Amino acid sequence: MPAMRNVRLVLLILIGLAVALGLGQTRLAWAEATTVTTNTTLMIDRLLPGAEACGEDIHLSGPVKALFHVTLDPSGGFHSVTVFNPQGVTGVGLTSGATYQGTGETSFFSNGRALPSQFTFENNFKIIGHGPANNLLVHETFHVTVNPDGTVTAFVNNFSSKCKK
Repeated sequence: MPAMRNVRLVLLILIGLAVALGLGQTRLAWAEATTVTTNTTLMIDRLLPGAEACGEDIHLSGPVKALFHVTLDPSGGFHSVTVFNPQGVTGVGLTSGATYQGTGETSFFSNGRALPSQFTFENNFKIIGHGPANNLLVHETFHVTVNPDGTVTAFVNNFSSKCKK
């Protein structure tokens, strides 16, 4: 699903920005761990194509809560958690007029230094139809571990998407 790959790219960019912002603060107090936590609400307004949404185009819109938590430790390591939760995301099927509710959680975890490092992305994306409508259930686990010499020692990308009536 191209949309899920786009979500992963956006998450990687956001984590990079959060780490970069934290690095600037860490230089001021390198002897201690520095933690930056940000809660914000993002608004989504997008069309989920029928090829990705059980055969019907669905217009999704509404707020998504986003939590960014980055800790930089005194030894130069970083630890980050990013979590996205729909908070009232609704959808309308453009063919049937059926209503949908966005639920689930997308999480991104990373630990390490420049090298070694590990990254884990966990996505449980659900568009639940009211009444006899289709339910779209997407699950993805993406994990990468990189050794100090730059060798990738673990790479996992498990993806599933299914429609349930």
